Amino acid sequence: MEKVIYYEPAGRIHSAHRELIKNPPEGYRFITGRGFLDGIVNNNLIFDKIRLQYLDRLMPLNYIKAKFDSLKKLPPEVDMIFAYNHLVFRKIPWIIHCEWAHIPIGRDLRFFPRYKKRVEEVLSLSYCKGIRTLTAMAKESILRNYDTTGFEDKIKVVPIAIKSVDYNRDYNRDNVNLLFVGSVNSPVDFDEKGAGDVIKVFRLLREEYKDLTLTMRARIPKNLHIEDVPGLTLINHILSKQELSQLFKDADIFVFPTHLAQNYVVVEAMSYGLPIVTSWIGSNCGEYVEDGITGFVLPQNNVSYFMDNLILTSETIYRHKLVELAHNDLEPLIETLTRLIESSELRERLGRNAKAEVDIGRFSIGYRNALLKEMFDA
Repeated sequence: MEKVIYYEPAGRIHSAHRELIKNPPEGYRFITGRGFLDGIVNNNLIFDKIRLQYLDRLMPLNYIKAKFDSLKKLPPEVDMIFAYNHLVFRKIPWIIHCEWAHIPIGRDLRFFPRYKKRVEEVLSLSYCKGIRTLTAMAKESILRNYDTTGFEDKIKVVPIAIKSVDYNRDYNRDNVNLLFVGSVNSPVDFDEKGAGDVIKVFRLLREEYKDLTLTMRARIPKNLHIEDVPGLTLINHILSKQELSQLFKDADIFVFPTHLAQNYVVVEAMSYGLPIVTSWIGSNCGEYVEDGITGFVLPQNNVSYFMDNLILTSETIYRHKLVELAHNDLEPLIETLTRLIESSELRERLGRNAKAEVDIGRFSIGYRNALLKEMFDA
């Protein structure tokens, strides 16, 4: 008999978790619903303009949401709760998907010291059956910031999984098209995700490769004026799933020299058989992209992405330091892209390896579900 898991979102259900809900581990079934704060604790334009500017500064929003959720009546058939980025205050088995150490409290770090001990207490309870992180780096952020004596053995790294894409790529096209996909909701992500560096490098490469093109999906900051660049296509609006899929199909190389960690788009590009060029942090310390096997990982440049033991992410007060800390040496990016532009055989080898990781490897649904089933069965 299937066990029922209630997926408790932090607002809008992330696309990766919609896929999880549709394709659960064997012997389990997900159901979900909406709570009182689900429309507020959300990741959309309201989130950007209201939540980040006001609500997260006024209160530990994820912690408060968890309190409200505990008042909500669950369907009687529920056996377990899978909570996205927040704690569970119920006497029922539960698992938390924890993106970073501070997330169960809220995105404003001022609340972290006050609620840290309480988080440790709740995670140590027997009702908490598991703590899922997407990367070893995320797990490290938890180990650095909490006394994990009561729950260290519950922390498991379970990578993101992407549905396999049925697409046979032509790696021998004459004209090479580079693709960069960043955020169209947040203009401050432009430099943090390396978009400015991509444009600089593209200008230089166009001098040698006249037919080279670049497609860039990103929101351009208002204070940045990009004059017409031959071969550059800018997309600064939200695309449908089908339109975004076509961008990946039309590309030959995915370039993403980001300074932000845990970017799911890298794995999505891999599912289309694209060779990846990304940074050490964009590869999540080598966990997403294997250098020379599924793509190329640009040098780390001796940048520490931890500050006061907290990871430098888009949600922390340190995010403005990301670009300052990063070494903007463009030569490694130029040299790497040149190798890929000039060798269709190299693009094919890396691209096929990348796609295999999604089809049957570390980012496949089967691999993820096997790891999650171990957590759910515990």
